[in-house]
Amino acid sequence: MVKDTFVCPGLSMDFEEFYIKNNKLPKPCDSCFTVLIKSNVLEKFDLPKCAIKNDTATICFNNMSAAQRFVASIDLKKQGIISWRKCCPYYQELIPMLWNNTKELKQPSKKLTEFN
Repeated sequence: MVKDTFVCPGLSMDFEEFYIKNNKLPKPCDSCFTVLIKSNVLEKFDLPKCAIKNDTATICFNNMSAAQRFVASIDLKKQGIISWRKCCPYYQELIPMLWNNTKELKQPSKKLTEFN
């Protein structure tokens, strides 16, 4: 198996409530970086089972450097890397103001209730 990968536990109401209440990602999402790869190239790598949607597979890494090393280690066009981001897009869609971009959360100084 590719080092530093894991199977996502999936979203739960507890995760969502923690995120909204604390303005930060719950564990293990706080250290998760995902790489989107074309599903037809999965057999070329020893990767954990992952979500597959519309011929795109999501691979979860437990730190940014591992995700970056994986992306850098293969020819992006030939191997089918589509993109990479911090955790799943759900959290960014839920509260976009907490994000600088798809790879980086802001460090808010206010509680979410103060943003509203």
